[in-house]
Amino acid sequence: DYMLKNDPEYTEFEIPSKIECGDEEYTMISIREGAFAEAAYLERVTIPSTMKKIYEEAFYKCSKLEKVQLPSSVTEIGDKAFQLCTSLKEIKLPSGLKKISEAMLYGCESLEAIEIPSTVTVVEPAAFFGCTKLKKVVIPDGVTTIGYNAFRGNDHLCKVVIPDSVTEIGSDAFSFCTRLH
Repeated sequence: DYMLKNDPEYTEFEIPSKIECGDEEYTMISIREGAFAEAAYLERVTIPSTMKKIYEEAFYKCSKLEKVQLPSSVTEIGDKAFQLCTSLKEIKLPSGLKKISEAMLYGCESLEAIEIPSTVTVVEPAAFFGCTKLKKVVIPDGVTTIGYNAFRGNDHLCKVVIPDSVTEIGSDAFSFCTRLH
């Protein structure tokens, strides 16, 4: 844990699909809360197709993390999982995801684009708050709720497509999106 967080040689990490412990073999199905939090030099992570859940703050404040590709097997991502990953430019959200959790990508100021999977029904509060380089968002048909502060402070956001399925938009969901028409 200490080495991964503080050693400049750990810029890339591949999570194994299985690990052995004694005579037993275990399949990796989740990334626990805070597992990679504040890993100072981590730029890329490879997540295996056995993964189903990423817990809260798993990659919190990985300030050099640039790219994440999540396998379609991931159906749940916890609150603040990628919060303050300020160098994150690219994240491919899995097709089975049901919600964009609270503050999931909060403060990811290098993120320019995001594709919300068609399986998502809820964009929780502050999900994309402070993603200041985000330019365009297409919210898929089937989303019913956009939480408060969901896209707040995204001053490069100039286009949002909101489908008829959205029945609730929380307060300040698009506040300080100064280029939004």
